[in-house]
Amino acid sequence: MQFAPRPTRTVSAPSVDAVVTTLLRFGFHEHERKEGGAVLKKPGDRFSFRAHQRPLEARVRTAGPGEVELGLRYDQFVAFDTGDLARQLDRLPAAFD
Repeated sequence: MQFAPRPTRTVSAPSVDAVVTTLLRFGFHEHERKEGGAVLKKPGDRFSFRAHQRPLEARVRTAGPGEVELGLRYDQFVAFDTGDLARQLDRLPAAFD
């Protein structure tokens, strides 16, 4: 059960596959693949106080022609988020250009 927010961004990317390939380079592993979308997970330390060291889950799906919706959330219970997820998500679209 998760109560923390799940920020999403719509990014310009040629396809879901291109975004998945980029996320694989950032340490994510493909967990589930569906038509038009994918779920990737990044392992981490469940007891860390730093957001970039916690387990993460990325959800990718087609949002329209040339656009992909990217969502990021913690892959563990987190009571609140201090904005770290949104900051991490804001850095990722630069990697798709």
